[in-house]
Amino acid sequence: LSLLQNIERGGVLVLNGQDPMLDDVASGVHRMLRVGLSKESMDWTAEQVWCHETGSSFHVKGTLYETPLFGKHNVVNVLMAMAVAELFGMELKETRKALQTFKPVAGRLQCKNMDGIYFLDDTYNSNPNSFKAALDFLKDLKLRERKGIVCGDMLELGQQSEALHREIGAWIGQASFDFVIAAGSECRFLVDEAIKEGLSAEKIYHVKNSQEAGILCRQLAVAGDRILVKGSRGM
Repeated sequence: LSLLQNIERGGVLVLNGQDPMLDDVASGVHRMLRVGLSKESMDWTAEQVWCHETGSSFHVKGTLYETPLFGKHNVVNVLMAMAVAELFGMELKETRKALQTFKPVAGRLQCKNMDGIYFLDDTYNSNPNSFKAALDFLKDLKLRERKGIVCGDMLELGQQSEALHREIGAWIGQASFDFVIAAGSECRFLVDEAIKEGLSAEKIYHVKNSQEAGILCRQLAVAGDRILVKGSRGM
């Protein structure tokens, strides 16, 4: 929010309206533009959001938009970019064209097909929010094929590490994933919590490092599987 100290009077601050920490942000000399997926008190919102295996589609102001980015969290990112583009004078038809050709950043939910196995490469880094967003995307995919997770420790969480790994473990345990491979010492908390929340102990594996995770994944995965790969870069 130090941004506010550097925006001239009458300038615009674009806010993620999905973030409850920003609900109370206000200014008497700046314009606030809130962006999100709920219709309530949003200046920019998307309707008919559909996240699928080739990207995401949604409607803004009655017009269909498509992007190769995966997940509802990325629809919010796109909406924020669209809002800023309009502030700088771009027409929506220009933005629409740009979205169709935009390529995601490497390691940010990129789909890679290896021997018929579809990996969702989200290995750029890992934290609780990005992990949950990726899990939600995989969980919501309407597929007959198996869904798996290969994950590593989320690093740099300090004293909150155990609690946050347990939180992600609970998230995983409540979903219907076919197998989970978790690497690293902190992931023992994730595994413990996932089992407590209902994931069969036969479907989740705890290994030491990414090398062991890769060997086990090669043994478990079959063509057609959709596998999320997620972990901090240090893993």
